[in-house]
Amino acid sequence: MIEHWKNLDLADIVYTNEFGMKCTEIWKDIPGYDGFYQISDFGRVKSLYRKVPHPTIGSQTIREKIKAPTKNVKGYIKIALCKEGKYGYFSSHRLVGLAFIPNPNNLPWINHKNLITFDNRVQNLEWCTESENTKHAWDNGACSRKIEGKCNFTKLKKEDVLKIRELAKTQSRKSIREMYNMSETGIEQIINRKTWKHI
Repeated sequence: MIEHWKNLDLADIVYTNEFGMKCTEIWKDIPGYDGFYQISDFGRVKSLYRKVPHPTIGSQTIREKIKAPTKNVKGYIKIALCKEGKYGYFSSHRLVGLAFIPNPNNLPWINHKNLITFDNRVQNLEWCTESENTKHAWDNGACSRKIEGKCNFTKLKKEDVLKIRELAKTQSRKSIREMYNMSETGIEQIINRKTWKHI
């Protein structure tokens, strides 16, 4: 499996599709970050050329480049975006879904069809419900253990639980949920010590 998320070359990825046709990586604006960042159908994020205000020199030029992402302990690719001095931390697979995949039913989750969490090519992703996401993982043997009747995708460690509770003091539940790929209910239960009570 090629880990495209590690490719920081500005040159577009060229590949042969399942029909034997030569194709080139496609780029689209990230919703809410038009003119700042684009994401490709491979999940790579490009920072666009632009001039931004600077407190001491008036303006600063931002060169076009591929953003270096990070891979968290669960294997999900995360990317930090900045707009007007405000930073956001996003899951690459969700950004691909927002830019490329229609979601007429406003489904909340993105599923990795092949279960490889760093494979964020658009053809590997689909919108789904939380229960569909869980069922897909169970049906394909991706869940190693069960907690309170639910698939334990996150395989949390003590350090993760402590970090979630610390983050809850300064960050939104939504941002924490996306960071750990968990449901809002799961996050709330940890914060309110309904789960992981021993920590």
